[in-house]
Amino acid sequence: MPLVFQPALRAAKVESIEQLQYKAIYWGKVVSAGIDFLIVALIVFFLIRAMTKMAELPKKKAGQS
Repeated sequence: MPLVFQPALRAAKVESIEQLQYKAIYWGKVVSAGIDFLIVALIVFFLIRAMTKMAELPKKKAGQS
């Protein structure tokens, strides 16, 4: 678990973020899933962006000559 969450987890008296719950909703799991989604989405975005630039590279070279 990142050190950033440690003070909040100690205050809530839980060992991991997945154990945080309020009114039968495990908010820790929701937050963890959201962070995981954002990381994967960012990686996919950069991969598609790089592939698009690579696809445009031959077009630029053909136009210059």
